[in-house]
Amino acid sequence: SLAKQSKIYLLTDKIRNYSKLNLFKNIIETNCTESHNIFDLCCKTSHEFELFYNLTERNLNLDWMCRFDDDQYVNLNNLYKFLSQIDSSKPYYIGRTSINKRLKIPKHNRTYTFATYGAGVCFSRVLLEKLRPYVNKTILPINCVKRHSPDDVYIGYLIEFVLNISL
Repeated sequence: SLAKQSKIYLLTDKIRNYSKLNLFKNIIETNCTESHNIFDLCCKTSHEFELFYNLTERNLNLDWMCRFDDDQYVNLNNLYKFLSQIDSSKPYYIGRTSINKRLKIPKHNRTYTFATYGAGVCFSRVLLEKLRPYVNKTILPINCVKRHSPDDVYIGYLIEFVLNISL
């Protein structure tokens, strides 16, 4: 029902099928280009973070931000139950890796991993606040391009290398 969707938002590059708009209560068009290049992926991701920060400024009680691709099935009851057992006042980065090796950081003797956005990722409120200076719409796409990293890889780099928080 639409009432259950009050905290679920659909972000899209472009709304294509206007006849089905009533299926989602909260639809936001990002105006990012529809391509899958690094800049555009990070543009879309920066809109997701901005949405969370804007909602928290309106005093909505949001403990988590989870993002899923449009081809994923999500059992919301199980997701809510799982997240309710985890303390969102601690920095949590929850997801699944898609590669079996850690990525190396050039000129550093460190590695990192990342949660693939293709499998769905959840961030705790505290982690989102720590990420805030790095994920706005101006800086995130540019820094993704500088590091030659798609959105999920760059977010993993920020969380593990910059913030020193593990997946």
